[in-house]
Amino acid sequence: MSESEDLIASRAKERGAASFNVRDLTYFLDNGKQNTERNESIMLQFERDPLFNIKTFNLDLKGQREVSFQRITKLAAYNNNDDEQGIRARMNILSISDPGTYTRVGVHYGLFLQTLRALGTPQQFQYWVSKGAGSLSKFFGCFGMTELAHGSNVAGLQTVANFNPSDDTFTINTPNLGATKWWIGGAAHSATHCVVYARLVVKGKDYGVKNFVVQLRNDNGELLPGVAIGDIGKKMGRDGIDNGWIQFTNVKIPRFNMLSKYAQVDSRGKVTVPEFQQLGYSALVMGRVSMVVDSYNIGKKFITIALRYATVRRQFGKDSDGLEKKIIDYTHHRRRLFPFLATIYAFNSSALEITRVQDETLKLLAGGDKNVKDVIPNLKDLFSLSAGLKAFATWETAKLIDEARQSCGGHGYSSYNGFAQGYNDWVVQCTWEGDNNVLSLSCGRALIQNYLAVEKGERVGDFTKYLKVEDNDDFVLRTQDLEYIEKIINAWEIVSKRLVQSSTAKFKQFRKETNGDLELAFEKVASNRFNIAKIHTKLVILKTFHQRVSHAPENLKSILSLLLQLYALHITSENISQFYSFNIVKGSDFLENLNYKIDEINELLRPNIIGLTDAFNLSDFMIGSQIGKKNGDIYENYFKFVTDNNTEIKPHYYDSLMKPFFERSLKPTDNEEVQENEEDDE
Repeated sequence: MSESEDLIASRAKERGAASFNVRDLTYFLDNGKQNTERNESIMLQFERDPLFNIKTFNLDLKGQREVSFQRITKLAAYNNNDDEQGIRARMNILSISDPGTYTRVGVHYGLFLQTLRALGTPQQFQYWVSKGAGSLSKFFGCFGMTELAHGSNVAGLQTVANFNPSDDTFTINTPNLGATKWWIGGAAHSATHCVVYARLVVKGKDYGVKNFVVQLRNDNGELLPGVAIGDIGKKMGRDGIDNGWIQFTNVKIPRFNMLSKYAQVDSRGKVTVPEFQQLGYSALVMGRVSMVVDSYNIGKKFITIALRYATVRRQFGKDSDGLEKKIIDYTHHRRRLFPFLATIYAFNSSALEITRVQDETLKLLAGGDKNVKDVIPNLKDLFSLSAGLKAFATWETAKLIDEARQSCGGHGYSSYNGFAQGYNDWVVQCTWEGDNNVLSLSCGRALIQNYLAVEKGERVGDFTKYLKVEDNDDFVLRTQDLEYIEKIINAWEIVSKRLVQSSTAKFKQFRKETNGDLELAFEKVASNRFNIAKIHTKLVILKTFHQRVSHAPENLKSILSLLLQLYALHITSENISQFYSFNIVKGSDFLENLNYKIDEINELLRPNIIGLTDAFNLSDFMIGSQIGKKNGDIYENYFKFVTDNNTEIKPHYYDSLMKPFFERSLKPTDNEEVQENEEDDE
């Protein structure tokens, strides 16, 4: 049997060892058979389309931008025939195979268009759709929030929208260099219009940041008067996106162009602002929720590559057949990767749940003022939780990609195996739509505010209801309890509540010491806020995973329960100091026993690894890695790809550079000649 045949046979054997129906698990992950079939149809369209088969890793910046927009032209045609769910599914799949194009067109669909929907009146939304925003016809939107001197601090943005009652217009101005809109995806080449985040100023009074639609270019692609735009150039990744900068100088727009679902200015200059300021930021939630979904989609791609490679790569010791052991059969290698697999399964549940809550909450908000007061507690919950989930999910996925790369040794460093570009494309997720540390602190602040509300007997959102429950002071998590997921969740709830409780007490103490200075008191508990955000967010991920597994089909519960238990024990091991600090666990041997239990679960999962990654249902085209091929024949695939893409044996610069260098005359220097003369004189 040849080496290729042996690898293919080995992979087939691994695939046949699954103890569950892989197709059923795919339906579960996709939330239904109909979704799986739609996803497969979309993936096949991409795979068969020559535009989406152009290899971009050797293209320069201009080349990547051009290919990206070519793909957008095809996407627009696809999307015009899809409903909203179909467009969302297509974008999710595109995010896996081409993150740059996904973001470039996603700025229009996901940020510009959804901001119009979330913050504009129905009349405004329909107006801009009629102008071409829905079909990308003579219209391409961008999202003008970030400025050169301000990013995550949206409330501190400096661009100004001054109301002119004399002609019922706003004048948009960039007052200084720091107020230049920066990192604006689509601005450099593509965008015709922009949702501009600017300070509403009426009769000299600043009403804070609101949203305005400003046209940037005419139908010939020429900048309108008062609009200056430039390209900010090459980035660490996602070079298909034409990020740019924008400056406005006395650009007038109609009053109608201020998005006015919640904040309004009438023709006389009377300003009406919402009672709940969170309503003005509801559009930001959608971007953060989408990144939780992205964390699942990108994470499943890279954990699949690493685990597939681990089931064929052999190193060092001997197995029962006398062959070198597969690296997946080393305890430490499993410990490196299996918890990440469990984490991605957990992210699947969290992504589905946070998307459901987002859609339901925004639907209630769309119903008008009668729903606002009822939905505010859950909107606050959604706003803070989306911040926490975005932060800790994108961080974990960045960690996953790099650990998966390292687990593949030197082959992981090759551009042809996906990790290099994948990491560079991914890590911006830890920064845009809110820096992860800032979002974590925001989530922690909201948790303290929630606990203050609990103390007052006020209503809190569904995700923080556990803060109202009296915990058992005598509760201890013992080694034997690690078999029971409900007890582990109970321990997490107690730890999270006590952390929030103690952080709130510290906040109240500092507030008293600072004579009621709210911001200074919050700043003094910054480290507390970060910790409670981390624990609360991981608790929510654990609970949503548990809830979903409990409703899974019976034939899948066994394998999903193992993943659930592994995830629970893994995050407990990572955060064990918090459990010791509240005496939830005791004894020096608890952590050791916990780690051995993780190894036991990994052993039980081992035969199912290929089945668990196959359930993600990603074709070789979507995986885009030579060592991640489905059939297991990694060396043949890898070698062929390398030789096909590197055909230059004699470098093109040999005659002009290398040959003159090698044939140069090695004459002695003047110093050497003088030294020789001195020796002769002696």
